[in-house]
Amino acid sequence: MGGLQRQALRKAAGIMGGEARLCALLDAPPGAFARWVQGEEAMPAPAFAMLLEFLSDMECDTLPPG
Repeated sequence: MGGLQRQALRKAAGIMGGEARLCALLDAPPGAFARWVQGEEAMPAPAFAMLLEFLSDMECDTLPPG
């Protein structure tokens, strides 16, 4: 899951306008967030679910209707 986690974090940070904003959205401790981004530590399941929900919502907003 490390690669998927890092890829999702990078994508979400790009959408949010930076890692600091994403860290705040996920209510993550900065030290833990840095370890998640570097792939040193797995995200807790609730934070990872929130991340995936955020990305899913952003994807739905960019899809053409119909």
